[in-house]
Amino acid sequence: MKLLTAGRILGTHHLLGAVKVVSGLEELPKLLGSKCMTKLETGENILLTPTKIEHLVGDSWVFQFEEIKNKAEALKLRNALIEVRRDLLGYTEEDIFLSDYIGLLAKEVESKEEIGRVEEIFETAAHPILVIQSEHYETMVPDTPTFVKEVNFETGEIYIELLEGMKEEKRK
Repeated sequence: MKLLTAGRILGTHHLLGAVKVVSGLEELPKLLGSKCMTKLETGENILLTPTKIEHLVGDSWVFQFEEIKNKAEALKLRNALIEVRRDLLGYTEEDIFLSDYIGLLAKEVESKEEIGRVEEIFETAAHPILVIQSEHYETMVPDTPTFVKEVNFETGEIYIELLEGMKEEKRK
């Protein structure tokens, strides 16, 4: 079963180890007491159990985890992704979310040339932006039919039509 990225930990919230989480999902309180996979920036995965989940404002939430006892421990979770089983939130494998794009191999639609992997997605007022990273380039692509031509979850690929200037060389 493919896990759903339920949110990203932005940082700490108060002294007792609570963290601020950004997520577009409204069903997060259903995760109380369930194990959640937390992917740290270092690549390490840890299991955490939410004991308290409160909505703040907009897409912001506060989580308290059973295993995190203080602010120092919570600081280590900064920028971590919270991944959960879809069924815990009432979803199935057929339900598709933007977060499912993370990790897909992006290719140019005409040439099939590899662009990189989708590493991040951020929202703008108009539409989400896919951030695609390769060793030498960063490419930002609006998630619209004009640019995203095909998504194939079976092969783990997303086909993109690029315009000149979208693919930027990374600074060394």
